[in-house]
Amino acid sequence: MLQGATVNSTTGYAKRYPKLMYNTLGQTGLKVSQAGFGAYRIHNGSIQHRQALRHALLSGINLIDTSANYADGRSEALIGEVLTELIGTGELRRDELVLVTKAGYIQGANYAISQERRRRGQPFPERVIMEPGFEHCIHRDFLADQLTRSLQRLQVATVDVFLLHNPEYYLKHAQEEGVPLATARQEYLRRIEAAFRYLETQVEAGRIGAYGISSNTFPVAKERFDHMPFADIVAIAKAIKEDHHFQVIELPLNLLETGAMTESNQPGGCTVVELARQLNVAVLVNRPLNAIVNNRLIRLADVTVEATVSWEAVEKYKKDLKLMEEQLKKTILVAHPLAKSNADEMAMKLCASEILEYQLPQFASPLEWNEAVGRYFGPTIQAGIEGLLGHKRHRQRVDILAWAKQYAETVNDALDAVSFYLQAKAADAAIRIKACTEQADPDWTGTATLSQAALRALRSTEGITTVLLGMRQLSYVDDGLIELSRPVQVLDRAHSWLHLAQAKV
Repeated sequence: MLQGATVNSTTGYAKRYPKLMYNTLGQTGLKVSQAGFGAYRIHNGSIQHRQALRHALLSGINLIDTSANYADGRSEALIGEVLTELIGTGELRRDELVLVTKAGYIQGANYAISQERRRRGQPFPERVIMEPGFEHCIHRDFLADQLTRSLQRLQVATVDVFLLHNPEYYLKHAQEEGVPLATARQEYLRRIEAAFRYLETQVEAGRIGAYGISSNTFPVAKERFDHMPFADIVAIAKAIKEDHHFQVIELPLNLLETGAMTESNQPGGCTVVELARQLNVAVLVNRPLNAIVNNRLIRLADVTVEATVSWEAVEKYKKDLKLMEEQLKKTILVAHPLAKSNADEMAMKLCASEILEYQLPQFASPLEWNEAVGRYFGPTIQAGIEGLLGHKRHRQRVDILAWAKQYAETVNDALDAVSFYLQAKAADAAIRIKACTEQADPDWTGTATLSQAALRALRSTEGITTVLLGMRQLSYVDDGLIELSRPVQVLDRAHSWLHLAQAKV
């Protein structure tokens, strides 16, 4: 099995790509690319994902960020396959690459494993039960299980950084259960301390190089129940061992979610990034191009508008579909007893007008909308139409056939119209966001795309070690490499981020 990254080899890798800039991964001393390969949505069943990962690694990207639960383990599996191939051909060496993985989520295959252990009377201790099919755990028994599985999938002997993955789920659960804040935080820190003690043993065993925490709540207000108290966690690590290996944190930061740079939630009134910089703790940034604002996803990238569609046109489709659905309920299903027997089920599935009325307002991203159409809305409506036409006698009814044909055509046109409408809105938003970004800092001007501007702002900020870009396509890799090849100074840009946070986007 392949050992971990070394300072000399990562430094040598960086020298092979003189046009790119590299940072030091905190106290580890490892040299890492300013952008890393974010492996959240890749899997070993995709040739496209495989090609993108190869291209990134052979173009100067030497940090990969994944997790045991990404694609139910298939993200790690793809990484292991690609690394084994590239190392086997001599194109890369294992000690040039920095592998980051995480553990904490119990879902999918992990959930089945957890349930089987429970049936055997050996459940993972201290599980946080969030909902059916989803639990969370950072107990040493679970971490040991996950680390072993991750090493096997990655086909390595060592992961360079092992992160606790969103442990704040315990606090969310405690809040829902009515546990007092002080009591919840005390137990929370106890669990993290126990996890850290176990992870120190794994550093000694050579299975991990360093450890840390990936949390969405590092940047939030310290008064929030689920706030991740960074300073307290550093104190825990120091109490365990003066030369501890708590050396990396991961958090969200982007042009619209600026809390990591603007929220003074640490002792002395500093931000989490500022404190991390003072302590020489590496900071990995996730979701650089995916902002979540008011529970809506906003993609920080340029958008191609395929057609111009007004909101009035979308409203017209909604009214037409509602009339057709009422016709189905009040006329067609009443007239045909065979259809009437399943009337409620069909009415629930043939619900395009309700999707436009109640679901559409939740979407700001055309990509997110198209994904929802492909995964949920489209299959649901298709199942309703197939159910309606499922009986031979229904297929012979002219009125049913005519209705189904017209409804299907109208639904397809309506769903496309919504996509075009969202494209136009997203394109306008991208222009505004890029303009605000350029006004916030003169060094953030001159990029060709919004995604490049977003990367520029992050990588030019002192305290940010690596920006994790989702690089599922070759074009995404190339877009990032174009920006990474442009020289830019790394400075304290707290004022620029504050200016951006106050802008009216």
